[in-house]
Amino acid sequence: MNLNLKIFEKIKEFIFQSDESSRFLELPKQEIPTVILSTGLNLVDHKLILTLLCDYLKNHEHLHLVRLISSENPSLTAIVRNVLLQVLACEHEKEFQYDLKASKREINYLSSWYKKRYFEAKNVIPIVILFEDLQTFSVQAVCEFLTQCSIMQPDVKFVFVFNVPLLQNVVQKYPGHILSLLATEKFGLHPPHVYLDDIIEKVCINPAYRFFLHSSSFAYLLDRFTSYELCFSTFTESYKTL
Repeated sequence: MNLNLKIFEKIKEFIFQSDESSRFLELPKQEIPTVILSTGLNLVDHKLILTLLCDYLKNHEHLHLVRLISSENPSLTAIVRNVLLQVLACEHEKEFQYDLKASKREINYLSSWYKKRYFEAKNVIPIVILFEDLQTFSVQAVCEFLTQCSIMQPDVKFVFVFNVPLLQNVVQKYPGHILSLLATEKFGLHPPHVYLDDIIEKVCINPAYRFFLHSSSFAYLLDRFTSYELCFSTFTESYKTL
C-alpha cells in the first residue's frame, strides 16, 4: 500500500480537482474527467491493487464509487443497470423492468435522481466509475455508455477510471470522436520488480523476523516470480508455504 499511496493520492486529487475545475465548464461540449491507469500485463496483481485503490477512495466520503468488470457487463443495458444499482446500493433493483429499452429508462432515472439529490447542493458528489478490465469490454457498449454520460454532463458529474494494461489498448480500440468526450490524465503503477524489492526488504531480509530463507529457497521463490509473469502475489503465496 505504501508504494501505491502517492499514486492513489494523485488519482484522488485529479478526481476532485476535475470536479471543481472551471476549465471543464468552459468547453463547448462537456468532457468527462478520465483516469487512464496503465497497470502492465499482470492481471492477478491488478485485482489486488485495484481493490486497494477502491478502499482508499472509499475512505473519502464525497464520492459514489462503481466497480465494473467485463464478464458482468456485456451490454449497454448491463452497464447502466449495474451503475445504477451500485450508486443506489442495490435497494431499488425491483423498480426496473429489463427489456430492450430498459437502458434508456435507467439512464434517465439516474439523471433525474442525481439532479434531484443534489439540487442546489453546495457540494456535488461525483460518480466515479472504475472499468477494471477495459480491454475486454464490448467496445460498442462502452462507446454508447460514454456518449450517454457525455449528454448528461454537466448535470451529472461523472469521473471514469480506465484500468488498461497499456495505453495503446485505449487509443487503438476506441474511435476519435469517443476519445474526444474524455479529458484524460495518465497514471502508471510501479513495475513488478519494485514491489518484489519492497517485499524482500520488509519481509525476507528484515532483521526483525527470525525466519531466514536458505539461498536455495530464495532462488526457488525468484524462479516462481519470473515464471508466473512477474507476479508478486505468487511470490508472497510461495513464501507462506515454505
